[in-house]
Parts: sequence; C-alpha cells; structure tokens
Amino acid sequence: MNEIGIDYIKVRVKIKRLSDLYAELAKEINRIAELSADLDIFWDGDANAAFVLAIEEDMVRTAVLLTGIRDVIRCARKAFDDYQASEKQVRMILDSYIDQ
Repeated sequence: MNEIGIDYIKVRVKIKRLSDLYAELAKEINRIAELSADLDIFWDGDANAAFVLAIEEDMVRTAVLLTGIRDVIRCARKAFDDYQASEKQVRMILDSYIDQ
C-alpha cells in the first residue's frame, strides 16, 4: 500500500511565502491609494468627479481581491493544520494497534 503524505517543510514555506507576498501587495496597494488621492487636484468639475469615482471603484475591487487572497491563505493554513492533526491521530491509532 502506498503512503499518502506531504512535505511539511515545503508546505509551511509556501504558506509563509504567500503570507509575505500578500503583505507586500497590501502595502503597495495602500501606497497607490495614497498617491492617487493627491492626483485629483489636477482636474476640476466633472473630470475630477469621474477620476475620484474611478479610483474609488478600483480601490473597492482591490479590497475585495485582497480579502479573497487573505481568505485563501487562511484556508490553506487551516487545511494544512487539519491535515497534520489528522495524520497525528491516524498515527496514534495505528500505534495503538501495533502495541496490542
């Protein structure tokens, strides 16, 4: 029978890397939001209103995207933790049969 298993170190490293990338992306998006907030001074009237509205819509979509990425990372972390806990439980059950 083949064993089912994963490389714990690789999975932990990948989840950590995803978390780091998420943090970098969130930081850059915040920087873009700050920079774009100052740009509306270059237009007046309808052009300014259209620019502000477009930026706000982009920021809302970006926030939704960031939330989705964060949720995926949380799910991956939970799935990994659940897998690890299940594997330990199975190992304890098998060890109890071997000890009998």
